[in-house]
Amino acid sequence: MLLHAFENNPDIGVIGSNYNRINETGEIVYTSDFVLNHNEIVAKMPEQFEIVGSGLMIKRKVYNQIGGYNEFFDRIGAEDYYWIYLITEKFQIMNLKKVLYNYRFNENSVMGDLSINPQKLFITEVITYLINQRKLNGVDAISSGNTIEISHFLEKKLKEIGNKKNQLLYYIAKRRFYEGHKKLAIKYLLKAIAKNPIKLSYYRDYIYFSRRL
Repeated sequence: MLLHAFENNPDIGVIGSNYNRINETGEIVYTSDFVLNHNEIVAKMPEQFEIVGSGLMIKRKVYNQIGGYNEFFDRIGAEDYYWIYLITEKFQIMNLKKVLYNYRFNENSVMGDLSINPQKLFITEVITYLINQRKLNGVDAISSGNTIEISHFLEKKLKEIGNKKNQLLYYIAKRRFYEGHKKLAIKYLLKAIAKNPIKLSYYRDYIYFSRRL
């Protein structure tokens, strides 16, 4: 179907589709409703990325010109967001209305276990920062080779959490809860409680999370 869409839209360089998010048992818990044309997709960036990097079909000339994922994002995620935005600067993209991709969250994946590398918590903010730079100046800290600037950005965000393990676990728990991974959120919250059993706010959130399972 994606190949057929290329044949009908010769000016398009990248084609994606809508997707299903499925849980551990294979149940569909969310179905996307993405905008479809290039201008609408780009207009939502960087606040929203209504295209799935792992479910795309691209033309060879796109890869030849843009290349693959940037190594800066290795093991911290969101490499597809940055890559897709670079593509949109030079090529037209589109989505098909049909659902052609299923995504199953894996807590042991690169972006699943956020406690191993806390920088992952803020990688979408890094993407927003970089894209806004490109919109203003046509270049960003990574493309200009100034990765130290991004490292300082991440260090500043990490300081907002603090150095205590329980604070990190609590931050992860809240993020997973609002992403819809409620059981995983409770798992991390219980770890935070184990690290600091006298923090009353943790117990309040545990009750709140549990009631919404």
